[in-house]
Amino acid sequence: MTETKLLSYAQKEILQIEQYYENTSISNIAGVVHMKNDVSYDEINEAFNEIVKQHDTLRIRITKEDGVYKQYVVDYEHEDFEFVDFYQDQEGYEKWIKETASTNIFNLDDKLYKTVVFKYPEGYYGIFLLQHHLISDAWGVTIVVNNLIKKLLGKSVSEEDIGATYFEAIESEDKYETTNRFNKDKAFWLEKLENFEDNILFDKSTLDSAIGKRISVKLSEAETKRIFQYCEAHGVSISNLFSAIMQIIKHKNTLSTTNSVGLLIHNRNTKKEKSSTGIFSRVLPMIVDTDPEQTVQDYLEKIRRESLNLLKHRKYPYDYIVENSGNKKGLVDCFVSFQKHTI
Repeated sequence: MTETKLLSYAQKEILQIEQYYENTSISNIAGVVHMKNDVSYDEINEAFNEIVKQHDTLRIRITKEDGVYKQYVVDYEHEDFEFVDFYQDQEGYEKWIKETASTNIFNLDDKLYKTVVFKYPEGYYGIFLLQHHLISDAWGVTIVVNNLIKKLLGKSVSEEDIGATYFEAIESEDKYETTNRFNKDKAFWLEKLENFEDNILFDKSTLDSAIGKRISVKLSEAETKRIFQYCEAHGVSISNLFSAIMQIIKHKNTLSTTNSVGLLIHNRNTKKEKSSTGIFSRVLPMIVDTDPEQTVQDYLEKIRRESLNLLKHRKYPYDYIVENSGNKKGLVDCFVSFQKHTI
């Protein structure tokens, strides 16, 4: 029988969202890779088969044993991935990409990704990759795509490029709750939660739906440069800066002096973890006291310190944080995510 493992903390958090918004695409990570070089379907197909063979996360399956969700890895089997031709069919392509990206792909004992090789309306090839958040995050997607491109360019992918298997990377979690670090992390969170009250930025919608809308604002090159310069001059990260802004917005709207804004952390520590696929990233609450009399520089320094504290105590499960808070509302009803990945 195939050996099963418990889900990681990060996976359990994603599974809770999946169960709440079941049969939706809320946990999908979708993207397309443009192949404008002269490559064939066979070359793309073989290259991605190698990716599946080398990265065990693409072979993870979720199962249920005695009411408990667990995971296991299946052996690699060669696959001929689906091909769709959209040459000179822009309307068909746009309709297909939207519908396919919105497909729910969570099924027990089944693949948690979907790969389709296709031809763009302009005539060149592309690869559509859809992964469930249970087996990937933005960092992991970048690793997969970069290694795929290396293979298509004829470059070798070393063991260092592949990193640890996901089970190797998360095995330390099995012993974490019996360690002194767990006790220190718990003490930290209990102290942070001591004066925390319900802190909701948005009124709860009467519609329990995963449907949402997004407003995208593209900053100019000059604006982007000013942000980088400001952060460098004040010794803070871009994540720190926008976390501070979000904390102030929440303070202004809730009139609370103690506010919480979620912060996405990539949660990869070792060199092997940084080259490993799978989900490591987690959203944790950054709980900060806001003093209107503080200078901007002092407040930014406080945010910087709090973000470092968050990193130091990030292993503590979010479920425990909620439980320790007495199920207070607004811990991560909004969060800051700064993604910087090179493909």
